[in-house]
Amino acid sequence: MVAYRWSAEKEAALRADRGLEFDALVLAIETGGLLDDIENPSRNFPHQRAYVVAWDGYAVIVPYVRDGDTVFLKTAYRNRKATRRYIGDQS
Repeated sequence: MVAYRWSAEKEAALRADRGLEFDALVLAIETGGLLDDIENPSRNFPHQRAYVVAWDGYAVIVPYVRDGDTVFLKTAYRNRKATRRYIGDQS
């Protein structure tokens, strides 16, 4: 079983700035909301991968680092391009 970890300070910032919470994203991952597992779109972090998670009608990119059975979530952000690709046009 995978253990998910993250920075409490980062989650507080995500909640305040983007309205996202790691707890909710992990729940989405574990209940069928994981759309894809990709290389991190940012070339600045080649050692990271990223989950694409369906959450609240959007595709959310969640970069992470895996160490054995532990996944450390780095950040999360909604992504319009991924939403169009994985979820479709919502208009």
